[in-house]
Amino acid sequence: MKYHFYKFFLEKKYLYRILNCREGVCLKNIIENNQRVSFEIEAGNLSRFLKLLEQEKIPVQSYQEKGIRTKFTFSVIKVLGIATVIILVSLWLNSRYIWKISVDGNYTYTEEQLKAFIHKNNFQEGVRKSAVQCSVLENMIRNHYPDISWVSCEIKGTNLIVHIKENYISEISTKETKPYHLVSNVSGTIVSIIARNGRPMVKKGQQVKKGECLISGIVETKNESDEVIGTHNCMADGDIKAKVTHQYKEFLDQTKIVVDPSQRRTFFFPFPASYVLKMSGKENQYVEKSSSPMALFDNYYLPIRMHTYTVYEKEPKTIHVSAKEAEQILHHKMLYYFAQLEQKGYKILKKDVKMESVKKKYCLRGSFECIEPIGKVEYINLEKEEREHFTNECN
Repeated sequence: MKYHFYKFFLEKKYLYRILNCREGVCLKNIIENNQRVSFEIEAGNLSRFLKLLEQEKIPVQSYQEKGIRTKFTFSVIKVLGIATVIILVSLWLNSRYIWKISVDGNYTYTEEQLKAFIHKNNFQEGVRKSAVQCSVLENMIRNHYPDISWVSCEIKGTNLIVHIKENYISEISTKETKPYHLVSNVSGTIVSIIARNGRPMVKKGQQVKKGECLISGIVETKNESDEVIGTHNCMADGDIKAKVTHQYKEFLDQTKIVVDPSQRRTFFFPFPASYVLKMSGKENQYVEKSSSPMALFDNYYLPIRMHTYTVYEKEPKTIHVSAKEAEQILHHKMLYYFAQLEQKGYKILKKDVKMESVKKKYCLRGSFECIEPIGKVEYINLEKEEREHFTNECN
């Protein structure tokens, strides 16, 4: 539909006079009907066209204002314009803050565990993006979780994404930009080592401790007499596997809450609505709550959370979990845990676990032995290396 124009109605006999003297005014949608004719002109040509009709003494039966503009008054357009400006400014201000933290690549550690650690170190939703130092967060996670061999943080939109790898893989070297060593993230016995880049520091069958260098990122250059004439730094790369013994422990409560899912209702609110759910007056209602940030589009989250409430009209029951049932549940969790390890390249050799009762909980604990890929990134301290190199030259 056109934005703004005028529709004229006049006697048919004046049509050719208007066409001959219209002086650049474009007539559109000319319709002849008996002794009457109608046509349209652009709104910007109205005053000139009316002056032309007055000079030619051509009477106009009527004319009407048409177009989208006529559907809205100026006040409505003004309000819509101001509202649009406010929304755009709000979106721009929101884009300067973090409203969601995501974790990618985790297996052993749950997203809730990692996010709890991130929140504990003052990296939370609602902080300014300029205040988030990704390198600091990467070092915190790497130092606190020794099983995590590589961490990379990035900000997309209003989403802080934490990428992790729980064991070293070759693709890490293509994503890094700083030279580093590969050090052991566990203690064990080396089963095999293949160095693609860097200088291997251990051999097959050697016992290694946690934190010990496996492949050095400092490569020596030697002459024909096997004398070191220089060094250069690189990103260490290789495949190292070791036989490692791990401790396993998993708990399960001796009681559990059972709810009847037959009479269940789910509500969605863009605000906390616990008080709304209590208006029904049923005191025995059992409510499960969850929330997630609303997204305008991919990786652009808003400071508004969608709250989900699931209401069970019957009060939940507490029942006792038998030892046999607990053993089945804990055994299933252990098998699922081992399946996740096998996806990461682990080979389970043997396991020695048993179930016992500890403080109103069932506990499946023990140890297992496996062959696993080991190694984690440890950046080379370039300033320290330069000082040591200078000291060696002086000596």
